[in-house]
Amino acid sequence: MYTKEEIIQKVHDLNEEQPWWHDIELPFGIKTISRQLGDLASNHNEKKWKTIRPYVNINNKSILDIGCNEGFFSIELSKLRPKIIYAVDINEYRIKKARFVFDVLGLHKKNILLKQLDIFDKSFTQVVPRVDTVFALGILHRVPEPYALLEKLTKLGDEIFLEWQANLTPNPSMAFWEGAIKYRDIHNTGYFRPSITCVQMILRRFGFVYSTVLQNTDRSILHVTNKKEFALNPRAGTSNKIGILKNITRVYIKDVLKVILH
Repeated sequence: MYTKEEIIQKVHDLNEEQPWWHDIELPFGIKTISRQLGDLASNHNEKKWKTIRPYVNINNKSILDIGCNEGFFSIELSKLRPKIIYAVDINEYRIKKARFVFDVLGLHKKNILLKQLDIFDKSFTQVVPRVDTVFALGILHRVPEPYALLEKLTKLGDEIFLEWQANLTPNPSMAFWEGAIKYRDIHNTGYFRPSITCVQMILRRFGFVYSTVLQNTDRSILHVTNKKEFALNPRAGTSNKIGILKNITRVYIKDVLKVILH
């Protein structure tokens, strides 16, 4: 058991090694991130989870949280009674913080396996077997080989939830993007922003033909599967098609106005 003072000190010490990114509530009401840092840092993941949660059914299923960072989503997933969660990240500091968080919250007693692994390493599948559902949230735009990552993900599970910095266009394109590099985090470099259509077309090549757009903004969220029985309610996809057209139209109008005004 940790005292309040010990938790506060540990949160501070870990932040000195590498700043926290996931806003996680610990005992005694202690937060890993102060709200004064703004919405992007403080409740970005809460908003993301709120969008995804209604479509998640993982009771007694095996889960992979790839790019788990400090563990926010693994914590939320653990509340839904999965069989096991493989929480994986390439960054040693993120894993160190996640291990502390899981320990404080008592999650080390649950079926959560936390590992520092590179998905492109040959040893990955020796540690992480094929699972039922894969969560790849905030990772696609952070790898220099998005096509290779998508192929890897299709070999790890039959159902995938993806969230990434997307290129808002109806065309199957992939724009180069030099995203922000967080302090002392070399794994936070931005590379490419593929459009939703681009991601869908790539995944179809690997048999993931059933897809539903859950959010179409610059942070797009997509559910895909290779099994019809795992496909989400078609109404979910239909309702989002309207949103996609609205967003694309808005972006198009904005671009036209820029040209006119210049």
